[in-house]
Amino acid sequence: MDREAGEVTAVTVEAIVQSLLERGLSTRAEIMSDTGLSRPTVSRTLAVLLREGAIEQVKDANYVGRGRPPHLLRVSSRRADSVGVELGRGHVAFAVTDASGRVVMSAAHDTNAASSLVERAREALAFMMAQTEQARVDLSMLRNVVVGTPGPRYHNPETHKAMDVSLARLSRERALVAKVFMDELRAPVSVGNNTRYTALAEIGRRRAAGLGVDDLIYLRVDEGIGGGIVAGGELQSGAWDAAGEMGHISVDVDGASCFCGGQGCLELVAALPAVIRAAGALDLDDLRDRATNDVAAITAIHEAATATATVVAGVLAVVNPSVLVIGGSVASLPGFMERVEAVTRATAPQWATLDLVIETAATDHLLGAIGAAAAGYGTGGGTAPLVAQQVALSSRRATLRRRTRQAQPSSSSHAVAGVGVYNKAEHLERRASLP
Repeated sequence: MDREAGEVTAVTVEAIVQSLLERGLSTRAEIMSDTGLSRPTVSRTLAVLLREGAIEQVKDANYVGRGRPPHLLRVSSRRADSVGVELGRGHVAFAVTDASGRVVMSAAHDTNAASSLVERAREALAFMMAQTEQARVDLSMLRNVVVGTPGPRYHNPETHKAMDVSLARLSRERALVAKVFMDELRAPVSVGNNTRYTALAEIGRRRAAGLGVDDLIYLRVDEGIGGGIVAGGELQSGAWDAAGEMGHISVDVDGASCFCGGQGCLELVAALPAVIRAAGALDLDDLRDRATNDVAAITAIHEAATATATVVAGVLAVVNPSVLVIGGSVASLPGFMERVEAVTRATAPQWATLDLVIETAATDHLLGAIGAAAAGYGTGGGTAPLVAQQVALSSRRATLRRRTRQAQPSSSSHAVAGVGVYNKAEHLERRASLP
């Protein structure tokens, strides 16, 4: 096997892995046809890839002939390529993709909403490590880790100083979150806004169902209001990574000053705290109880929905998506979505709503993590070249270890007073340890 490993090159590995990524499941004959490589070269390379755990064999579920069904090959589902993590206000979640971008594992659980971002990061990491170890998913060769967190929470909207302090605190916390994951996983880590990644997951969910969606807007109306914009299949970030902050579009130029520096922002009238306050309710549960039989609550929901639709109509005219997805606790209140859709279709340009689909977002806690994993898979260069480098490096080390064993010195080796003796075995061992 070591002799075979020494004959495998990064070029052949990359070609074969790329073929597997494109086909999903493949036979050896199909790999030979795709790559133009000879049967012996394909066989040697596949042997190394199987040994290294980069690919795996699965039985052909569609085989109807006699005898044992043939084996098909695919990129390993047990070797992780990218990881996405969401640190929600009340939950943590993770999703793992393989080298083909397929989600091979995901899980979520509730957490203490009062905990700090760093505490939630440590909790999410411990949860993920335990779950992946139990499932025997290999995290040793991760290409990317992407973490989604909520935006800043502002304690005093009366002053701009509060905004500056909150943004500085969030930047520091996100840097610490990145360090938590980087120290353990030894992979590049990026930290961004979780609602942006949820937008990616929403479009991915539709593509998985066979719907050709490339342009989508996701809006979350909750404790705060934010969202994400996917245009041409790409998540939009903007110059300051703030694309999608629809909660800070003004709906009342004479309204109250917002901590963002604007005036009369949507978040001041349609976010959950504002709706609870306008309804005279105690909390979300009380608001839900009164949403269908209390005039103040019905009015508050109606006005929040109208303001939201006003913003949405403008965004639709600019972005022109085919799907609008709205989620969050406010969006789930009785009458909210119906009012948003009615006002949006009445006020937006006809061409912006003609084929527009308006839907309520999925409530799955995994979506933010799945979207983050998708963002990680789509960045950092191609997967096939990375696998090729990893396998070629592993093969080189295996060959050097074999040569080291063959070059072990005899018992007569010795050093003469103060004179060093060249030891080939030690030299090869040092070379094998090089990265």
